[in-house]
This record gives sequence, structure tokens and C-alpha cells, in this order.
Amino acid sequence: MLLCSLTTGDFGPYHLLFLLPAAFLTIHVHELGHAVVGRLCGFVVTSFGSGLFRPLLVLNLRGTRLYACRSHSFMGLTHVWYPQLLPSRLRSISFYGGGILANGLLAVVAGMLLARATGPRGLWMALFLMNAFTAIGSLIPHQFRAGKVPLRSDGMLMLQTLRFGTIPTPLPVSIETSLGLRPHLEAIGDIRGLRIRLLGIVVEALELGDLSRAEELYHEAESLAPDEVPSIRACQALVTASLAASTGDRARAADLIDSAASAYDALGHPVGRLMTAWVRADLRALDGDVPGQVTDLRALAADETAARHPWLRTRLQAARMTAEAGLAVAGPGSMGAASLVAAYERMRNVHLTPALDLRFYRAIARACLEKGDQAGAELALPRLIAAIRSLADSWTVPEERARFVRVHAPTLAEIREGSAALGKGDKAEALLTQLEVAPPDETATTEAAILRERRLRRHGLRLLGLNVVVLILAIGGLVLSGPRPQAAGMMVPFLVGLISLALGTAIALIYAAVRFLIGLLIPRLRHGGGGMLLLLALAGWLGCLFVPFLCLIER
Repeated sequence: MLLCSLTTGDFGPYHLLFLLPAAFLTIHVHELGHAVVGRLCGFVVTSFGSGLFRPLLVLNLRGTRLYACRSHSFMGLTHVWYPQLLPSRLRSISFYGGGILANGLLAVVAGMLLARATGPRGLWMALFLMNAFTAIGSLIPHQFRAGKVPLRSDGMLMLQTLRFGTIPTPLPVSIETSLGLRPHLEAIGDIRGLRIRLLGIVVEALELGDLSRAEELYHEAESLAPDEVPSIRACQALVTASLAASTGDRARAADLIDSAASAYDALGHPVGRLMTAWVRADLRALDGDVPGQVTDLRALAADETAARHPWLRTRLQAARMTAEAGLAVAGPGSMGAASLVAAYERMRNVHLTPALDLRFYRAIARACLEKGDQAGAELALPRLIAAIRSLADSWTVPEERARFVRVHAPTLAEIREGSAALGKGDKAEALLTQLEVAPPDETATTEAAILRERRLRRHGLRLLGLNVVVLILAIGGLVLSGPRPQAAGMMVPFLVGLISLALGTAIALIYAAVRFLIGLLIPRLRHGGGGMLLLLALAGWLGCLFVPFLCLIER
């Protein structure tokens, strides 16, 4: 029985040798779970494995790269691409939960083998513990950083997808994440994944108005080896059309839109067809047909495909309102701007982002200042400043923040001029000067991170102390009560929960000791690890979730 396997003295110190291979196997099983479930859900898996940089092993498995890297080797990543552009909630949550499912299944298998006392019991024990704790830890919603790359746990991704239908990520964070992963994808040779990341940055840079970056990264994507996957070729044609439209090359944009539309029609991808129609509607603005653009965007927002994807519908509605700004502001004293702003703000809790705010309120402010609508300008300018400030503060790399401010220098000049015309130049100047010359103090940011880690470590140590007290009281109670054969069956859940708590506490104590020694040797790493310590201290209690399964095995 599993309980006997956990409590007998058949395990010696040499069984600790199984922990390292079990940890690597657990990571790859987790990522394999993502890959398998992803393929079943229609995703194209470009690569999966462990680590970030300095690859030790890279295998090409029928177009999918399996890798193991020496840097950050205990962290796994799976890179995927969804050909139809926007997966449903069910598909996304299934993909994010694939790794947890794989770890849970392997923990069950290892637990059954351990209960039957067959084979290398030390390996089964290590696999059971590693996979159980990995599955539980992945379920806990949290965010973390791997070097300069911001990442989220599977539990966080599943929770956000369930709530919003997509992953709400500020554009600056998304761009920094993709830029941070670019060396990783280059190192493992995932050219397809790299192309997808670069095209994604092109779209995001266009949203932020950074045309030079969009062109630079587009040319980098173009320099890669051609990809024969039809959905990727269609996506690249669509991105190229957007870029051509942004640069004013209408003829090339129209040709590329026709090419992308034909490809998505042949593939039967409704989201792709809708996106090409969106870019085609934006071309009307280049021809001066803004009413036609507004009509097309309104029809697209009411389309059945947009109704299935609230994120996409909100963006279409925001794009329509942005295009409609010039039409809504009819002249001095008009209430059109106020009405449009009120309609836009009603979508505040439905996927509105600072980037959408920036484009909308810039269009409203320009239209109001041009047509003398002071009330509308007073309404739009503060919100425009807030949107720019929010985006600027989302950058974590100072150079990226400075670049963003430089790109939007013309907009800041417009805000100064418009605020001065309204008699509020001093207040706007104070806000804009702070935005331009006072980027976030890196020292203050570092100190805030250190304080946060100290707080987490303090909570983790308190929880560890509570764990130790509970263990002492529980073990003392068992010793004093003595053996009771008639109550053995009732004691099984209690003992299993106690063992889970003891194992989690032991791992947390070992981790705390290792972090302390590392801090003595490398002082700059002294303040890290608070979040992980709290997670490990909590994992012992979460391990009690496996009690019902273990009790079934006992029976």
C-alpha cells in the first residue's frame, strides 16, 4: 500500500539521487502535456523543452523542436501558434492545463507503482513528489520573471482566459516579453516561432505608433527562411498589408489584402477573413472616405465572428469610434464629442486598453481643437495624458520607455499646444515634464522589489514556523496515543496529510537554507526567493488535495 510505502524505513539517503533526473523528467513531461493537448486543440507546436539559453540538446521531431538548455534549466516553455488566430476559451484553457494534467497523471502512475512496491521505489517516490508538487504549484496563479522575460503560471493564464477570454497583457509588457524570448528562439533554432514572435511585435509596434520599429522587425522576419505553412503565409501577408497601409502605400496594401483574403478563404478561417476586412476598411481612410470606414467597422463589429470573441469586438468598436471622432465633433458647442466619449467609456470593463485610449482620445482631442469644441478638448486631453502615462510606466526597460516617449513627442507637443489654448498649459506642462524627464527611478524600483521579496519571505518563514509547530503537535499526539489497530483505517487520511505537510516543509526548509548560503556567497542575490519560499511552504498544505486519491488506493 502507498501509505506503508511512505512510512516504512525502506528509503535511504541514496534515494535523493533520483530527485535530479525526476525533476528534469517532470519538466519535460509538463511541457509535453502542453504540446500534446495543444495539438489536439488545433495549435501548431513549434518547440517545447526546458531552459532558456545555452542549449545543451536540440532535436527536430517532425517540425517541432525539443530542446534542453543549461540556463534556467528548471523552467519549461512551449511555443505554439494558432492558425485561426483567436482560439476559444475552451481551447486556450485546455492548452494551458495540459502540463498540469500530464504531471497529475504521472503522479498517479508513480503513486500506484510505489503502492505496489514494484521496480525502483526511490524513482517512483521522486516522480510522485515532483509531479504532485509541480501540478499543484502550476495551478497557483502567480507571475514571475526569468531574467528579463516576464512570465505567468499556468494557473494565472487559465484564470485570466476564463475571466477575459484572452490574456490581458499591456503592449509594452508583450513587446518586452517577445524581445526577451528572441535570443531563446534563435538559440534553439525555432525559426517558425521566431517569425511569429517578430510579426506579433510588428503589429504591437504599429498599435503604439512606433513605425520605425515595426519596419525594422518586419525586415528581420522577411530575412528568415520562407515558411510554407499556408496559415503563417496568410498571416504574414496580413501583417505586411497593415504595415503598408500605415506607411501610406495604398496600392501594395490592397494587393496584399486580396492575397491574405484569398488565403483565409481557402483555409476557411473566419477570424482571418474578418481581420482582412478590417484592414480593408482602414484603407478607406487613406482615400478620404471616413464615413465608409465607419460603416464597414460597424458592420464588422456586429459580425457573428466578432460576437464569439468579445476582445475582437471591443477593438472593432473602439476603432470605429476613433474613426468617427472627426464626424462626431460637428462644431463649437456640439455634444457629439461628449456623447462619443460616454459611449466609449461604457466599454471600460470590456477589454479597453491604454493603447486604445491613446488612439481614441488623441483623435477626439485633435477633432475638438480643430473645430473649436473646448468642452470636448477639456474632456479628452487629461485622458490622453493618462493613457500615455500608463503606457510609459508599463515599460520595465528604461531604454524602451525613453524610446516610447521619443516616438510620441509630436503628440506631447500637440497636448501642450492644445492645453495652452484652453488656458491649462501650466498643469499639462507639469505632467508632461514629469513624463519626459523623470522616468521611473531604477533604484526605487529595485528597492520596491526588495521590500516585496522581504515581505514574501517573512510570510513564508511564518508559515514554515506554523508548519513545524503543527508537525510537532501532530507527531507528539501520535506518539502519546500509541498504536490503535482498530482505528488504522480512520488514520490513513490524517497520516497522508501529515506526510504531505512534512515533505513540503522539508523542501521549503532546504530551499531556505540554500538561498541563505547563496546570499552569503553572492550578496546581490540575498534578497530574492521570497515568493518561491512562500509557495513551497504553502505546497505542503495543498498536497492534502491528493488525500482522496491516496485513500482510494488504500482501499
